[in-house]
Amino acid sequence: MPYMYSMPLLVLMPMMQLQENLPSGGYSQFLKADGLSGKRLLITHYPGFGFSNDSGVVNVFEPHLRKLRQKGAILVNNLEIPNIVDYFDSSGEDTAMSVEFKIAINTYLKNLEVSPVRTLTDLIEFDRQFSKLEMLKQYKQDLFLVSEATKGFDTAYTKVIVYMKKLNRDYKKMMRRNKLDAFVTPSANCSPVLAIGGHPGISVPAGYDTKGVPVGFCFGGFKGTESKLIEIAYGFEQAINSGDLLHLNLDFTVHVCNPKYRVQLVTHSQLETTILNLYAHKRKTEYYAWFGLYCFVCSL
Repeated sequence: MPYMYSMPLLVLMPMMQLQENLPSGGYSQFLKADGLSGKRLLITHYPGFGFSNDSGVVNVFEPHLRKLRQKGAILVNNLEIPNIVDYFDSSGEDTAMSVEFKIAINTYLKNLEVSPVRTLTDLIEFDRQFSKLEMLKQYKQDLFLVSEATKGFDTAYTKVIVYMKKLNRDYKKMMRRNKLDAFVTPSANCSPVLAIGGHPGISVPAGYDTKGVPVGFCFGGFKGTESKLIEIAYGFEQAINSGDLLHLNLDFTVHVCNPKYRVQLVTHSQLETTILNLYAHKRKTEYYAWFGLYCFVCSL
C-alpha cells in the first residue's frame, strides 16, 4: 500500500537552476582531509535533537567531539536554534504536507497514461477494496484520509506557511550572525530544520546503537553550503576510522525517506562515491535515510 512520509519545502528550485548551481568540476574537489580546519560548528543541546546534557549523550559522543576539535573545528556550545521546540510541536508542517500531498498526487495520477486510479479518493477506495492485499489492517491509511479532507491552499495552510518561513528566517539569521558553518547533531530529528527551509545536510557513520543499527553525525547547513558541508563531513570521516565507530548504549529513531525526491545512498563505500553519483545524475535529493549510511542532499 502506498504510504506517505513527507516534509513540505517552502522553496522548490527549478531543475535548470539547480544544475546551474552545481560547482564546476563537481563536488569531489571538496573532499579535503583538512576540511574541518577553521569551521565553526554549532553543538546543539535540545533534548531529543542534539547532544542533550540530561541523557548523557555529550559524554557518550565526546570522543568524536574531541576529534572535531583536534582537526581544527571550533565548537560553539552556547547557542540553540531559535524556537527549536516549535519545529516538533507547532510548526504546522504536517498541515502543509497534507495539503500539498493531495494536490501533488492528484496531479501526478491525472497525467498518467494508464492507471486504475486517478485521484487520492481513488487510492483510498482501492486500498479498501483490496484491504488484505494492501495490508490495510496493519498499515492503515490515516495520512491519506487526513490529506483527502483538506481544502487546498486555504487560510490554515497560508498561516502555517507564513510561520514556517519565519522559523526559516530566524534559523538563517542565527547561523549567519554567529558565522556558523554548520550545526552538528547525533539525531535524525534534525530533519524538520533542514526540510522546512530546503537546506542541505549530510550524515557520516559515527557508531551503532544497542540494536546494532548504525547512527551518524549529521552536519546541517543552509542553502548553497553543500561544498562546505562536504569538506566538514569528509574531514570528520578521515579523522576517524572503522575502529573509532562507537558502540552506543542508546536507541535512535529512524526516519524514512521522502518519496518526493531521490535519495542517493552508499552503504559500504567512501563518501566520494556518493558525491560523484549525485553530481553525475544532477538530481534533487532529500535528506532522510537510515542514519549511519552515507546520505547527501542538495539545496532545493
